[in-house]
Amino acid sequence: MITEDKTRIYKKYSGDIDGWVRVHDKEEMRIMSDQDWYDINLLLQEIAGIKNGIASEAYAKRIEKDLTDKVNDEKIIKMLFEIA
Repeated sequence: MITEDKTRIYKKYSGDIDGWVRVHDKEEMRIMSDQDWYDINLLLQEIAGIKNGIASEAYAKRIEKDLTDKVNDEKIIKMLFEIA
């Protein structure tokens, strides 16, 4: 599940996984896994497709389902749309 803390960590490093791996602290590693990072990254790419009008209507609906499956808070979904 993608949480607010995980989203903030991703944003803190501007999506730079190498930077996160090099300078993270123990608390960040406790909160966020590599898989969480990749999940957020994939969702952001998909959201960018929606925002840029590249995604078909059917694809956009699938992405919205992915969001609701992986994110249980509308505030976090809004954060992801702002980052994308």
